[in-house]
Amino acid sequence: MLLFFSIIAILLLLILIVYLSEIQLKVENLELSFCTGKFQANYSVKVGLYFLGKIQLWGKRLTNSENKKTKKNTLLKRKLQILRDGYKRKYNNTERENVIKQFLQLKKRIEIKLFKLNVDIDTESAPLTSYLVGGISAFISNLIRPNIRNIKRDSYYFSILPVYKNQNYIYLKMNSVIGIKIVHITNVLRVVTRSEKINQISYKIMCNCEWSIISN
Repeated sequence: MLLFFSIIAILLLLILIVYLSEIQLKVENLELSFCTGKFQANYSVKVGLYFLGKIQLWGKRLTNSENKKTKKNTLLKRKLQILRDGYKRKYNNTERENVIKQFLQLKKRIEIKLFKLNVDIDTESAPLTSYLVGGISAFISNLIRPNIRNIKRDSYYFSILPVYKNQNYIYLKMNSVIGIKIVHITNVLRVVTRSEKINQISYKIMCNCEWSIISN
């Protein structure tokens, strides 16, 4: 009996930990540059599972140097292709739209905890550069504003500056942290699974009705 209650307590504890945890994506020292047809990228991206948003339970880091390992890239692409093919076989177009719609709802649940961005931009046309600076600034502001919960001056900053050297040039440097709670992901998965079961039941009923009509 004691063993049974111990197992139940451990399971409840694990469920509680998962529901109070969140997935965080950390982009550290991302640098992108494009000038005179040459593109360079340096980055360090970390995906982790954090309890209460602070205590790391699991983590995986990816850097541009690791990304150069072609064998791992090929294996990852093959796995993604298998998942994509399985997804297409499992759902028809209407069902796929519904699944995508449900997962897009997660965008509202994403919290931007840190966002620091510096961009230097230039084109061969000074007026075009000016328009791009204003347009990009407005776009980024509208993009991140809904997902900021607690505004801290040291945590949110972006700067889009023109260079005006009449050349196609862009330099970007970014540090950011975004998080989403596991409970929101499981809620969407539950809705998708429920919709899938309803569609299966409806399909079976329709098939049975058609078979009965044909038999009669």
